[in-house]
Amino acid sequence: MHYPKIHVAKAINDQVLSIKFDNGEKKFYDITPLLKNEMFSPLKNPVFFKNVQIEPGGYAVCWYEYYWPTSAKHTSSLCNGLLTRVLIGVSCIVL
Repeated sequence: MHYPKIHVAKAINDQVLSIKFDNGEKKFYDITPLLKNEMFSPLKNPVFFKNVQIEPGGYAVCWYEYYWPTSAKHTSSLCNGLLTRVLIGVSCIVL
């Protein structure tokens, strides 16, 4: 069975996603019920919520939380001499 992949994901307000799939279907998802779960509490932040991304496989939406090290002393943040961001958390919803 072929499941459609997410083609476009966009936050249309502070708690609703507009999702367009590769088969042309478009749906809206209200995440309000998920916000009762502590795991999804970062999504209560409207700025964070609007940074929704499609996970690489195309079957889920994700929000990534990063921090930028403030000092080059953090050798774990250096990659080929370039400062990189460090992933500290991910929230995903499979649609």
